[in-house]
Amino acid sequence: MSASLHLIETRLKTLIEEWIIPFKTEGFQNILAHQLVQSMHSNLQSDHHGKFIAPYQYTIRLNASLVDELRGSDIIQRLPEALEEAARLGGITFMRRPNIRLQPEPGFTNGEIEVLSQSEHISPGHTAALSLKKANQRGDDPTGLNISAYLILNGETIYNLNRPATNIGRRSDNHLVIEDSRVSRVHAQIRLSRGKFVLFDLNSSGGTCINGQRIHQHALTPGDVISLAGVALIYGEEPKPGEGVSDTIRITPPPAPPGHDEG
Repeated sequence: MSASLHLIETRLKTLIEEWIIPFKTEGFQNILAHQLVQSMHSNLQSDHHGKFIAPYQYTIRLNASLVDELRGSDIIQRLPEALEEAARLGGITFMRRPNIRLQPEPGFTNGEIEVLSQSEHISPGHTAALSLKKANQRGDDPTGLNISAYLILNGETIYNLNRPATNIGRRSDNHLVIEDSRVSRVHAQIRLSRGKFVLFDLNSSGGTCINGQRIHQHALTPGDVISLAGVALIYGEEPKPGEGVSDTIRITPPPAPPGHDEG
């Protein structure tokens, strides 16, 4: 699980503990937070601005007696707010307020919880299912920083920034290769400058945006949503030590619409 999803789950668990009365089922808050985040993650989409969009409809399936207990609390009113707040920490948004309902399952024990989610519809051409391939792992890190910086691709795969400059684009000699016709051959660079990673647009044809705003240069902060002509990445940081890093990732999306010009 990515660091971003772990952050969302931790925050959601804290909010649930603050708002929900104690339950007889041991670890209920932990299980509920984990299942909600996993269900949200499984149906993430990205729009044409590069923003990650979470599903809006959630069905929580659990033991009938536990449903009765939950209905006596204010969980249904408060849980959508908690899910929205936690998701924002990971750069994930909702197109509408989440709708959460309880579904009793007579065959479930008190410890069984299942969460099903339904995605918001996004217009064709605004989403891309990305196929990610990791290259060999390397443990060296010449940046000299006391944090590990990384990019989250497609909501689940981490590309660690382990070099002073990382080139991103469609051409095969980039460090991060994105085989998407929207992305220019040499689209952007992330460069280490005075202890911060700075994103530079390299005169790309499709442009580079941070959190929906087009930029030419931007000092990255955790949670920033990067859009390379509509291909979305999330920037994150965490304290060292971290896991091994990938040297090159190649991303192959579905075929581009007919008539699209290359950058």
